[in-house]
Amino acid sequence: MKKITFYVAMAAMVLLSSCSMITGSEIDTEETVNSLKELVKENVTDKGMRVIELTIMPQEALTNKPDLITLLVADKDNSFHRITLLKGLKDYDVTKDEEVDTTDALKFKNHKNAESVATLEVDKLPADVIKKQVEDAKTQIPEGYDFKGVGSYKITVLSGKPVTTFKIQVTENGNSTKVTGRRIQTTYYELDCTVDDAGKTTVKLDD
Repeated sequence: MKKITFYVAMAAMVLLSSCSMITGSEIDTEETVNSLKELVKENVTDKGMRVIELTIMPQEALTNKPDLITLLVADKDNSFHRITLLKGLKDYDVTKDEEVDTTDALKFKNHKNAESVATLEVDKLPADVIKKQVEDAKTQIPEGYDFKGVGSYKITVLSGKPVTTFKIQVTENGNSTKVTGRRIQTTYYELDCTVDDAGKTTVKLDD
């Protein structure tokens, strides 16, 4: 488990709580998946591009809100691009669209361009399967820890088939927060989760 500690000024707690309320549904819900499909259609497929990899994550830890979406896409010339969608007060905005350097051969599986790379069919993503994967991960959380949210959820087809990995965030019962001066210290843990070809979710508990 990866241990993470962050500090928030006490005066900012009300603001953070208010901001969290406007971010909409949680990551592992049908509402989020359906919204994701519409976003991809509008920002990718309707513009002649195709998705190769997607990642959903919250901006704030422990909120389980789909505030930030990054997409590795292929354009009409089969060049890799990374598109970032950031949740605003009312909707998602494209905050960045940049061409990707493919010199990292390991990450890009020796693909210099996207011509031979499969397409991730986001419009066919099953919301119930994603929810089950997260629910299965919850059952593997060690005793004495509580589930607080999904830290990130990623699907990629760079290797030729869909590969799903995600992180869940947990806190230790009764020991997650404490006041230090004018700041609140929060400690949580991230657990890496993998999904095999049979759909079985496994949570990695060792370091």
